[in-house]
Amino acid sequence: FAALLDKLKIRPFSYKMHVKAIYDKGQIISAAILDITNDDILAKISTSISNMASVSMASGYVTRPAIPHLILNSFKNLASVTFATDYSFPQADKMKAAAAA
Repeated sequence: FAALLDKLKIRPFSYKMHVKAIYDKGQIISAAILDITNDDILAKISTSISNMASVSMASGYVTRPAIPHLILNSFKNLASVTFATDYSFPQADKMKAAAAA
């Protein structure tokens, strides 16, 4: 096959296209939008999850991303009750000891 191409004087070549812009549904978009990495995608997803947790906590509607924050806030509320009353539990005792030091 290579000998036949050589006889026909067909030489290997390469072609590369440089995208400058993208036309999609009537909009022209810069080609820089294609230069995203996995880290960029993960950062956007993380920001979205954080925003969803914030909206969830502000509205009082419980979503999965808000659960760790709700548990932590509940613990903080319990700990603040132990500072104001005689009620206590082991984790709050550690916090009282650290606050007293």
